[in-house]
Parts: sequence; C-alpha cells; structure tokens
Amino acid sequence: MTSPDPCNWTFRPAVISEAEEACAVIRRSIIELCGADHDGNPAILDRWLANKTPDQVRQWIEANPGGVLAGTGGTGMGGAGIGGVGMVMPDGRIAFVWRQARVPNAPGHSLDGSGGAGLCRTAGRRAQV
Repeated sequence: MTSPDPCNWTFRPAVISEAEEACAVIRRSIIELCGADHDGNPAILDRWLANKTPDQVRQWIEANPGGVLAGTGGTGMGGAGIGGVGMVMPDGRIAFVWRQARVPNAPGHSLDGSGGAGLCRTAGRRAQV
C-alpha cells in the first residue's frame, strides 16, 4: 500500500534492506524530537535506545510483514530517503510513529507535524484493512 500525503510524503511497507536507515530515523527522532521526555538524560536515553538497533528493526519487519511503514519524500526533509517510520500491529494497534527532524534549510521547511500526521493516517488506514 502506498499513500500520498499532502506534504509530498509517500508511505509504504518497509523492507529488510532498509532496517539500518529506518533505525537511524527512529534513534534520531528520539534524540532530537523527544527532548521533553528524556531531558537529555543519558541514562533515560540509553534505556530508550537500547532496543532501537538495525537488528531489532529487521526483526520487526520480518515478524510483521507490511506492518512496518516507511515514509519518504516529505517536504522539508532534505531529499530522498526514509524520513518517517511507523508500525501497525496485526491486531490494528499503532505501535509507534517516529519521524526525523526537518532539515532547517530545506525547501518547505516547517514544524507543522504534517509528516507525522500523514504517517499516522496511513498507519490508521492499514490498521482498518
């Protein structure tokens, strides 16, 4: 399933070969966008990031075919590559939605959350299937 987003995002099932890139997005999202949750505390970050490894992402993709979603091409993301990652469990629950911080000098840069919202909408549609 591929779903266009109004801010030029496209969401599709992630594949095993993207595990490293998806993992990097997840880790960067936690480090850069969740500061209010971890307050830069290394102990909290270490615990939160402990299972955010390429091997773990590969396991998520293998265990839930089509359920791990990759978002690409978002306005303000600075080019190609994965900019967001989400996972819908087989029972329809949204397990997580992560997106990387926008690139400050990229065209269309804004902090409107549209990429994360698009990923949530796509995950929600997948959950209804």
